[in-house]
Amino acid sequence: MTKFYFFDRDDGFLYTRSDAIEFVHYTKDFSFKGAFPPHPAYTLETGMRVGWQDDDKVWQVHEITKVGRDAFGGQVDLEGVHIALAELRDFVIEEYEVKKTAVDTVVAAILTGTGWHKGTLTGGYSSVPVNTYTLTHAANLYSQPKAKSEYRINARDAKYPKGTKLYAVDDTSLNNWYMVETPDARTGWMESDDMQYTGQETGSKAATYGIITIDEMQWTTAWELLETAMEKAELLLSPRVTINEETGEWGRYIDMLSTTPTFRGVRLTCDTNIQEGSIEYDAGGLYTALYGLGKNDLDFGSVVWTVAGGYPADKPAGQKYIVDPEALARYGRAGQNRFGVIYFDDEDDKDVLLRKTWEKLQIVNEPAITISGTIADLYKMGYGGESMRLYDAVHVVLQPIDTKVEARVIDLEKDLVQPENTKPTIGTSIGVDIISTLMSTYRR
Repeated sequence: MTKFYFFDRDDGFLYTRSDAIEFVHYTKDFSFKGAFPPHPAYTLETGMRVGWQDDDKVWQVHEITKVGRDAFGGQVDLEGVHIALAELRDFVIEEYEVKKTAVDTVVAAILTGTGWHKGTLTGGYSSVPVNTYTLTHAANLYSQPKAKSEYRINARDAKYPKGTKLYAVDDTSLNNWYMVETPDARTGWMESDDMQYTGQETGSKAATYGIITIDEMQWTTAWELLETAMEKAELLLSPRVTINEETGEWGRYIDMLSTTPTFRGVRLTCDTNIQEGSIEYDAGGLYTALYGLGKNDLDFGSVVWTVAGGYPADKPAGQKYIVDPEALARYGRAGQNRFGVIYFDDEDDKDVLLRKTWEKLQIVNEPAITISGTIADLYKMGYGGESMRLYDAVHVVLQPIDTKVEARVIDLEKDLVQPENTKPTIGTSIGVDIISTLMSTYRR
């Protein structure tokens, strides 16, 4: 039985209860609904917080926003949202705009003064090639690319020796200066005269930074801005609360997580006529080739890719779309592609535009399947009781059509009182479900 901890609106501990009648955590929506029996010693009021530790021993703390009493059973019904959602929706930002800035820098700026802090950034861009440079002689790292009389060293002892490798954070120069990341994870500006280009590297430290642009937003909330930043960077927003049980001190953090799924061993074998649960199979949003358009209708027609040159597909000069040959062979109509168009309105680099278009093609190059049901239903499909988290990878075999796909947990209603009634929704439309702006950019 889950133990629930109750706190007052000032984070002060009140009491614990293990007598929940029902309690469902809607993980995707950062919300819950629950019910407890009435008790004279345990007052339940709006503004209080209820918390528990999840399977990873991470605190989930929600603010109670609604309290009601059941007319028949006498139980006290509760509803609420994660305290990050509750607190950051109450923090209004009059105006915000940023151009080509690392997403973790953006998040730190948005959270200034809110009581929340930038947390970890986990691997969202590890596969992105980045430009690297080597210092031709010792040089300082500066906070601003200004005139020499206005130079200010970015951090104490921020002088680097000849031969130091640097990673490009932003490939756009400003008066012959570039924003770079150093081997000790500092970010700042160096003059191009001090650096020598040494090629591209995949998986470098700088590749963990997503460079985003947010057009002017007025009278918005910190939470809405965070959601916008995560969508732009194609990362997952994950609030995290820490509680020191000895001192009672709380920490509030916003983590940025990769959309790359974790596979924990969940495998399902499905018959599309199965009576348990619900299975939908939809090929209506499948594409085997995509046109990609960037800023001011930029296209990648002049870029050349060859498999022999190490690229994932052949793309000749003059062709303004990219084809997934395996998807074409499996799902093409009499050998003809199924075309779509995707827009990246902020992208002004044709090479990057092609890479991004290819990455999105990998999201929509399979038929969409959706499996919904309870954990009890999944056992009948071969589920072995493995740990399951929101956005985890799930291997699915559809027997009648002999198709094997990698799906994900795209929604999870976690029943903390009766775990067998937990309701995962498993599907392949992950791009639609995680990155809400993705399908809106497909202009059909």
